[in-house]
Amino acid sequence: MVPVYTHTLSTAEYGLLDTILRFVTMCMGVAFLGIRQAYVRLYFDMRSTGSNRTLTSTVVLANLAVAVLILLLLLAASVAGRNLGAGDLTVRRSVALALWIAFEATYMIGLSHLQVRMRSRQFVIVQCGRLLLLIAINVTLLRVFHLGLNGALIGNLAVAVLSGLVTAAVLLGSAGLHPSTRYFKELVTFGLPYIPAVVFSYVIGNADRLTLIHFGAVASLGLLALAAKIGELALMVFSGPVDYVWSPYALSVHAQPDGPKKIGAMYTRFVAMYVLMALGASLAAPIGVALLAKADYAFAARLVPIVAMAWFFNVLTTLSDIGILISKKTWIKPFSTGLVALIAVGLQLLLTPRFGVIGAAAGTALTYLSLFLVVRTISQRFYPMVTRPRDFLVIAGSASVALLVGLNLMVAYSSLWMSLAVSVFGVLGCGLLFVRTGVIDIADVRSVASRLGIRLSASQ
Repeated sequence: MVPVYTHTLSTAEYGLLDTILRFVTMCMGVAFLGIRQAYVRLYFDMRSTGSNRTLTSTVVLANLAVAVLILLLLLAASVAGRNLGAGDLTVRRSVALALWIAFEATYMIGLSHLQVRMRSRQFVIVQCGRLLLLIAINVTLLRVFHLGLNGALIGNLAVAVLSGLVTAAVLLGSAGLHPSTRYFKELVTFGLPYIPAVVFSYVIGNADRLTLIHFGAVASLGLLALAAKIGELALMVFSGPVDYVWSPYALSVHAQPDGPKKIGAMYTRFVAMYVLMALGASLAAPIGVALLAKADYAFAARLVPIVAMAWFFNVLTTLSDIGILISKKTWIKPFSTGLVALIAVGLQLLLTPRFGVIGAAAGTALTYLSLFLVVRTISQRFYPMVTRPRDFLVIAGSASVALLVGLNLMVAYSSLWMSLAVSVFGVLGCGLLFVRTGVIDIADVRSVASRLGIRLSASQ
């Protein structure tokens, strides 16, 4: 979607769109009581197909009930705001926001349903179908009707409603209408700690954008948003399938005698792959910006390495909190994310006024590094996975050298061809070193590929 938006919206409009989408995601997590996360965890405690169906039915119906409550609260806020002279939250906007949040949350539950059942092909097909629908609607509204920012918002709302309706129909059609009060209580008990954690996570992930808006640097929002998309792109392409297999795999082997060692080995392999993705995105940033956006966005290429580092620590945090998930100690999440949220605000207030958008990006990278260290330390106390420090030294050392050499070559020889060369050779060089030093094993690659639905021959 990035080229569709960056070729039709200004840097300020694209930055505002990205900020709004992030806000909707946060609202979705707060409003629905962590139900999705609870569903993934509790699914593996069910002992029969009937219990799984009852749990799925309970989750979907609870989601729809919460959606009605959200709508009523937003309508009440709209009326109260009008009486107090603050009419920005109109009835129409209240209904639109409630529908968007509710149906987007329902769609995400559908993805979780495929995730816990290990339906990789259906997962990919559903995601691709939704992406094509999103592209078609947005191209029509932005390119044909020239609706600008409003068109982008309407397109995202329409896709959320359509995908949510289809998801609800499919899930209730297969699970039936069999809600359970007991399961609902378990879902809420497990998921409630996620509410403050989601709010704090929103602060962590958006403090840079909110600080830029506060200091009047709205035009820089689009640059930061594009850099984030490029920095995220490679990581998200890989992290989507990883998220699909990581939690189910860890939850299925954690009780085995060698479970900590198996989980640690898989963790190390995923870290190595994430490093390669972040390295490639950082070195290929000028190519990405040239392909995805107008010349107005050129400065975003300088931000990509910083943002890629931030997202690397972000996805590493997602992997590292597996101990909290296994032990069901979700009550710790508000404390860890709350502490890091304070760090995020402090870093942004310190760096952004002095260094502008570069300071904002650097503050976010340092924030996610802090979050990773906090979560990793806590998670290891609850369920210590077994890893080899030597592997992480190899990963960090080789990637740092490749990045520094590559960036210096790109400064000396400013060319997209040089960017392509250093990104290809840098990633290949690090990848070969990981294999030679045993950080990545070919057998592990085949195992992960098979879990992702990819078949590799023995010769590979």
